[in-house]
Amino acid sequence: MVDFLKKILNISKIFFKNLISFILFLPKLLTGLIIIAGIVFFLRFSSLDRPIDVEDGSALYIPMEGLIVEEKTSNTDLGDIFFQETNTPQIDLHQLLNAIEGAKNDDKILGIFIDLSDFLGGYPAELLKITNQLEDFKLSGKFIIAYSDFFSQSAYIIASPSTEIISYPSGGVLFQGFSSKRLFFKDFFDKIGLEVINLSEGQFKTAFENLTLSSMSEDDKNQRLNLFSNIWKEITDVIERNRELNLGSIDYFLNNIDQILEQNGGDWGKASVEYKLIDSLVKRGDLEKYFKKEYSKDENEWKHVDYRNYFKSKENNDEENTVAVVNILGPIIDGYQTSGAASGDNISALFDKALKNDQIKAMVVRVNTPGGSVFASELIRDALIRVKEKNIPIVTSMGGVAASGGYWVAASTDYIFAEDLTITGSIGVASVIFNAEGTFNKIGLNEDGVSSSVFSDTYRGIYSKRPDERLINLNKIIIQNIYDKFINLVSEGRNISIEDVNKLAKGQVWIGKDALKFNLIDEIGSLDDAIEKAASLAEIDEYNVKRIYKKKSRFSNFLPFLINEIGMKNEIINKNLDIEYRFEALFTNISNYNDPKALYYLCGTCLFIN
Repeated sequence: MVDFLKKILNISKIFFKNLISFILFLPKLLTGLIIIAGIVFFLRFSSLDRPIDVEDGSALYIPMEGLIVEEKTSNTDLGDIFFQETNTPQIDLHQLLNAIEGAKNDDKILGIFIDLSDFLGGYPAELLKITNQLEDFKLSGKFIIAYSDFFSQSAYIIASPSTEIISYPSGGVLFQGFSSKRLFFKDFFDKIGLEVINLSEGQFKTAFENLTLSSMSEDDKNQRLNLFSNIWKEITDVIERNRELNLGSIDYFLNNIDQILEQNGGDWGKASVEYKLIDSLVKRGDLEKYFKKEYSKDENEWKHVDYRNYFKSKENNDEENTVAVVNILGPIIDGYQTSGAASGDNISALFDKALKNDQIKAMVVRVNTPGGSVFASELIRDALIRVKEKNIPIVTSMGGVAASGGYWVAASTDYIFAEDLTITGSIGVASVIFNAEGTFNKIGLNEDGVSSSVFSDTYRGIYSKRPDERLINLNKIIIQNIYDKFINLVSEGRNISIEDVNKLAKGQVWIGKDALKFNLIDEIGSLDDAIEKAASLAEIDEYNVKRIYKKKSRFSNFLPFLINEIGMKNEIINKNLDIEYRFEALFTNISNYNDPKALYYLCGTCLFIN
């Protein structure tokens, strides 16, 4: 019995000794695994900058996941990366266009497969730019397959040039036309005693009218309807041409969808096929088998390469002649801001950085912004003028939208390109003052104290008592002065008479084709066209293209990639149509309204298609 107990004791000692050793070893093991995983991911991330080998007989795979952007934002704050509520995927417009262009003459690429199931939309000019690039690709004789579980309007615009459009059997195509509705807060503000004093200058400058009116003004309604009709006609013409449909077919489908569905027993997919919008209905699980049979050289294999890995362009920084590209993307905001916004300090610093580089002989400003802070916009323009004073030509390339503050900057450049459906103009000034006296009275708050002048509280933004009429008039004088400067700046920069600029101003917005007629731009063209023009103005035949941007650490770029790779992705939330989101946005977007004098070149009519 004693021997038995000794054996048990020895076994227990060995067990606990090994257990303790294992516990002590565990941190080292985990550390080692983390280091190994980090090395593997780092090597893979580093390889993203290198072109990959494409197998013969491959298709270029384009997963259109998320929103179209000019430049992907990269969160560098660890809290944002790990704990943000949403992490909406982004599609780099220029990376996509380059990949399609490169695949056109690549003998190893048989065609393109576009998956639009998770596409969230973009500006009209961006959608048509991709569509035109696909139309050009199609001239090579290669196939284009477009698939979506259910085609949204924006997804179908891009799909329209395809040789075959496929949807899920219960899917189809949804055309909605355009709807532009805003929440109007005046009656709500009246109930809580908040007065909003609108000081905006420009008949059509409606960025803040939802704060001061109970419903949309007739001027804004007419402006939006005119904008919509021009864009809609352009889009439907493209779709009908690509699908070889009769003129007016899309409008008929849109306006009679209830009858068309009734004729097809409520089957949306079948109705879309009957109306020749969809070619085939295939279940997701059967797609690869279908592709192997219909589009692959080998029926047993479906080869494809992701467009994000396919085409990598590298800049050569050693050439003597350089055309620099500076991006102004997102709302224009005062101060130093994170990615996703065009801050006055950041962008002006980029221009100053370019000034120090003697290799730079010309510049292109890529503008894709609805505008924002007056002060930040002027800060950017001042930096741009410093570049011009060195006799460096500057050409503007407008993206989906280049309005208000975006146009303020562009008007002083030497030449302006825009796309057919670029939304531009919106020459005016937006500003409001909040009088919270009634609100404070309702909730029992009182502010008291002394001021040395009636103007001591200028630029306060929110007042506990209605501002003195002299202070309100001071703001009106300042805003009128800024509006007059805007008019004069456009007149001088575009060589248009003051009288004619006034006719085009007042906050009105125009699509690129109309802006060309009114001399607000010089030519319809792409970013590449703008780069060529800048080189021509600088009288250089051979040149290097260099993007000037604030460098980020490779580690900060690597973290979002790592999180996506290991599956820590947040659900995509399309909040565009939720009334709750629009109410919430009133308050969350206030962070974008940070001009020191509360003055804004801001477009309230700019259209995004989802």
